Amino acid sequence: MKWDEHLSVGDTLIDEDHRQLFSMVERFRQAMRSGQERDVLGDILDELVHYTVGHFEREEYFMRRVNYANYTRHKAEHDRLISEVQYLKHSFHHGFLNLSDRVDNFLSKLLSEHIRRFDCELASAAQAADKSAIGLKS
Repeated sequence: MKWDEHLSVGDTLIDEDHRQLFSMVERFRQAMRSGQERDVLGDILDELVHYTVGHFEREEYFMRRVNYANYTRHKAEHDRLISEVQYLKHSFHHGFLNLSDRVDNFLSKLLSEHIRRFDCELASAAQAADKSAIGLKS
């Protein structure tokens, strides 16, 4: 999976976060394909999880700033995804999980379904807000 402009939600800050997530996922996949040691994969996974949590926090802040009507539903999806990724991380670090399929499936869901389904809706709502009044860049 590579970043593509059709995944743009139209907000510079959110789009840059998404590009960074795609880059991290690609780094993780390359490490898996090249047979990197488990501790290297674990470090990359930890970084990816940390960045994902931070990204969701930034999105939630953004949603509050634009008084997003679907904040509760979108945050619930973030909470569900964080719970899932924390489970994957825990399972990996305790030796219960082979990363390849489960992580690829999760990342595909996060990076495609979530962006298309939730973030594009958020961006449309934000475009209706007065961005200059809330200090956001586009």
